[in-house]
Amino acid sequence: MVRVTAYSNGIDGIEGDDGTVIFHSTAGQNGDNGIQVSEGSAVINSASFDNEVDGFDVASGGIVDNCVSTDNGVFGFDIALGGQVVNSTAYDNMSNGFDMASACILRNCISSLNNGHGVRTFANSYVTDSKFHENDLDGIRISSTDCHVQGNQATDNDMVGIHATASGSFFVQNTAAGNLTNYLIDANCSFGPILNVTGAGDLSAVAGADHPWANFEF
Repeated sequence: MVRVTAYSNGIDGIEGDDGTVIFHSTAGQNGDNGIQVSEGSAVINSASFDNEVDGFDVASGGIVDNCVSTDNGVFGFDIALGGQVVNSTAYDNMSNGFDMASACILRNCISSLNNGHGVRTFANSYVTDSKFHENDLDGIRISSTDCHVQGNQATDNDMVGIHATASGSFFVQNTAAGNLTNYLIDANCSFGPILNVTGAGDLSAVAGADHPWANFEF
């Protein structure tokens, strides 16, 4: 599907069966999901806004690239098992910006001003090089084991910047500032040192700041 526009439908705006590819499309003000696709599909360069449920509802094995989801009634992006989202933005959705099942990838994304978590994900997922700002709950919420969280920034979220509620995940090279609590990581996870460098100036004078896996709060 290319250059599809779907507004004010009583159900989903745009739907695709297994293996669908959607390019350059827009869905807004629909009564269910904005864009919904089945297994092994891809949604690229598309936008979804002001829908009653999710902006994007993507079944297992799906890919979302360079998309925007704003002002939707539940999740910005609802991603099933083994999906990935890259280069995309979730803004001002009523629940989580990105809600991702197990074995998912989130990379180079922005999640801000959502009423839930910036991202919530489950076991064996990978969250990297993304920005989480001013969400009403946690910036990053890791809710199961064996996730990899690297190179993210979490700022001014109302609860925890980077939060792992389960054991067994891996956290390195992240930064956090202005959250109610910057880091809350289960003690049975693996993580680089968490260094508070607030007002530190030149980091070369801070013990441990040159650690290759350090996480920072500032």
